[in-house]
Amino acid sequence: MAQRSTSTQVQVRKSSHLQLATDAFLASTSYLDSNYRKNWDDALRMFQNRHMTGSKYFTDTYKWRSKLHRPKTRAAIRRNEAFAASAFFSNPDVIDISPVNESSVDQRANAEIMNFLMNWRLTQNIPWFKTCIGAYQDALTMGSVCSKQYWKFQRNPAGKIIIDQPCIELKPLENIRIDQGANWMDPINTSPYVIDLMPMFVYEVRAMMTNLDDKTGQPKWKSYTEQEIQTATELTFDQTRQTRNQQREDPAAKRDLGSFEIVWVHENVINIQGEDMVFYTIGTELELTKPVPINEVYFTGDRPFVMGQAIIETHKIMPAGIPELGKDLQKEANDIANTRLDNIKLAINKRYLVKRGKNVDLRSLLRNASGSITMVDDPDADIKIMETNDVTGSSYAEQDRINSDYDDLIGVFSPGSVNTNRNLNETVGGLNLLKSDSSSMSGYTLRTFIESWAEPVLKQIVELEKEYETDEKILAVATQSLDLFNKFNIEEINDELLRQDTKVIVNVGISTADPTFKLQQFIAATKAFVEIAQAGTGIDLEETAKEIYGAIGYRDGKRFFGGQDVPPEVAQLQQKVQELQGLLDNKTTEIEAKGTIELQAQESEQTSKERIALAANESKEEVAEIAADAKLQIAELAAETDKIIADMKEDAESLRAIDGEIAGLDSEGEPKEPEKPVDKKIDIEFDKDGNPTGATIKALPTDQ
Repeated sequence: MAQRSTSTQVQVRKSSHLQLATDAFLASTSYLDSNYRKNWDDALRMFQNRHMTGSKYFTDTYKWRSKLHRPKTRAAIRRNEAFAASAFFSNPDVIDISPVNESSVDQRANAEIMNFLMNWRLTQNIPWFKTCIGAYQDALTMGSVCSKQYWKFQRNPAGKIIIDQPCIELKPLENIRIDQGANWMDPINTSPYVIDLMPMFVYEVRAMMTNLDDKTGQPKWKSYTEQEIQTATELTFDQTRQTRNQQREDPAAKRDLGSFEIVWVHENVINIQGEDMVFYTIGTELELTKPVPINEVYFTGDRPFVMGQAIIETHKIMPAGIPELGKDLQKEANDIANTRLDNIKLAINKRYLVKRGKNVDLRSLLRNASGSITMVDDPDADIKIMETNDVTGSSYAEQDRINSDYDDLIGVFSPGSVNTNRNLNETVGGLNLLKSDSSSMSGYTLRTFIESWAEPVLKQIVELEKEYETDEKILAVATQSLDLFNKFNIEEINDELLRQDTKVIVNVGISTADPTFKLQQFIAATKAFVEIAQAGTGIDLEETAKEIYGAIGYRDGKRFFGGQDVPPEVAQLQQKVQELQGLLDNKTTEIEAKGTIELQAQESEQTSKERIALAANESKEEVAEIAADAKLQIAELAAETDKIIADMKEDAESLRAIDGEIAGLDSEGEPKEPEKPVDKKIDIEFDKDGNPTGATIKALPTDQ
């Protein structure tokens, strides 16, 4: 539980917004202490292979008993982390950014630029591997993960930029305060307030009082003395943080180090009269900034926090993690293992009964060293060995069943599951069945994490890149690497181009963690798609790709079939052909339906036969006429398409020929021999009236 220090300073009347922040902090902290502290503490202990607080193994009765904690929880979380690492990082291009409007050249160019910038930032500036896997570990262990996305901009005293990059900062859950009445679908944005508790060194706080962020608009902080800063902080101890550090010295505790002392700064995002306002305080005592609208600090106007989960529990803003789900089975596994160990130890190293008051060498009995001698007066009367039977197979059978239940609940595939399911592990198909079921559970857990945390976080980073990316070196490398001039006739990247609309998808395969099996699935899916694509027309290949690649864990297969640009003229003609074909199909269906209705409306058999024949003939003639007309238009459009393509090729050949003439090359690309000067003779012809009627140019022999 968080404890607060008392201040001897004279209490002053707080401003209304500071009092509002104080009330929100105290209420949310009280709720957190009452409802989540114990579960978080137990979850962290099980993740660290330690028994939960209040366990019987901490009592004097079990002081000399076996106290093993079987690492079921830690193993399950590590397996899920390995699955996530395989899914996220088997391909360096995890994020897939595509234009909203495929026909827009600017949006297509922006999509390629943002893909490059995001891959650059996630590999060069943001420690994406540690951030992503750390976030997944938080979600699996604590039940939720929270992070803040912002642009970090900093100058040194000389004015030189030393930091200018996007940041993803994972927040410990105990340092985030939201209201208990928030909606479970989106706790961050439906809570009336979000308070971020930030541990900062005193010198960092003093720097924020002098530095001005002229790029992102972060407000300059009010000035206070070092003593005022140190005495204003309230939070001095946190049980969750202490458990995470395994009872080591609290790094945030007061240490009397002056400028290196840690104080707690609160970033308060509070809805005041329907509008989110942002302001900073030291603890709940000192005001660092005045409340300002959130869009003045964060340009999107959205809260820069994302809270995600790995397990969905409806109507709970803080769902359970893996440790909480398997807590009871973990306790039973520990009890059976420790009881069995005690039994084995007693069976191997016997317990003795010694008659009180007799002359027996007790130290020798306690040491029980092999080859030692124990002095007694009457071995038969003074000492008695307590026989302990060895453990039976029921202990191991029960252990196997608990392991199986735990694996079923958590969704992991372990050797214990194979040993328990003997009928399955005797065949390769049985092993694949176990792996398949485990992969589907792990994939579901990972998909939940991607949807609730990874994608929203990367979308915020993309928006930050669009707004604040000004690094000329990175933009120049992007322009050159992407060949923007030849592709899109773009010479430089400007703000208007960067702010084009795009879609962001985290496109990872989550079907299996086995790289061999994963590659087999991908090859099989690609072969199936190619076969369907070659089958003929009338198939929506985009939807087909989504279905096929969705079956192996991808959102769609779009990124696997890119890189082939179609000229706009050809694309328009192809679209017209498709429209005509659709019009023909609709008209045929309409005529057939009309004929069917007329058939049913006849009153007599003879009349019906005549009208049926007439309707059929008319329908056939009309369909044939429409079909002929459509085929003619399609043929004309196809011919026009071929002509455009031929003209484009002819233009390209002409350009190459002109370039060759300029460079002095022949049609084969070889240097031409210089032409010799030739003298010419002009013969002019006249009519009978003496008027010129024509002229003939003749080359003279070289000797004339």
